[in-house]
Amino acid sequence: MSTTALVLAVAGILVAFIVASFTNVVIDRMPLALDEPNEYGEVWDTRTWPEVAGGRSRCSSCGAAVRPVDNIPVVSFLVLRGRCRDCGEPYGAFHLLVELAVPAVGVLLTWLVVSNVGWTWALVPWWILVPVGIAVAVIDQRTLIVPTRIIWPATGVTAVAIVAAALLEGEPTWMLGALLGVVAMAGPIFLIWVIVPTGMGFGDVRLCVLLGLNVGLA
Repeated sequence: MSTTALVLAVAGILVAFIVASFTNVVIDRMPLALDEPNEYGEVWDTRTWPEVAGGRSRCSSCGAAVRPVDNIPVVSFLVLRGRCRDCGEPYGAFHLLVELAVPAVGVLLTWLVVSNVGWTWALVPWWILVPVGIAVAVIDQRTLIVPTRIIWPATGVTAVAIVAAALLEGEPTWMLGALLGVVAMAGPIFLIWVIVPTGMGFGDVRLCVLLGLNVGLA
């Protein structure tokens, strides 16, 4: 491996850890428990992006602000043994798992693509899917919701990334493939939702739009 490639690889992994840390912020702050079910019977809502991204991270138990030195991905969790420095309550193992999963999946994805087809701009939309997919999976597991505030922005950014990748690579058929992927994945799920609307939430349909874009690009 050349020096340039090594530097890029290290920089990429560091960025992945930073993205992983913000992914945990989204997982913690995005879901909003309702005092009572809304008109759709839902007991969870979501906070807006300014609410999610603004302010310092705080312990969910005592409310103490997380110090910058305690906000280093993976390292801080291990040093503090996964507990708040102020009250000693555990943060939850998922914090460490997410901080490890985002870079690990990103590295594995990159290795698989590069080893099979070489470097390609198609990696960009797939990289976007990694933290988004992990955040949605954890939130869904904890609350049974697929946040619209994550899915639609991610879908828009992914669509733009696919168009840019297709133009940069001179592969306009990638855009058609992405559209076909949406039809193939989201179409049947949408029909099921129309026929049996109580069988699943519409969030699953939205998620399939995002997944269809990426599968179609592959």
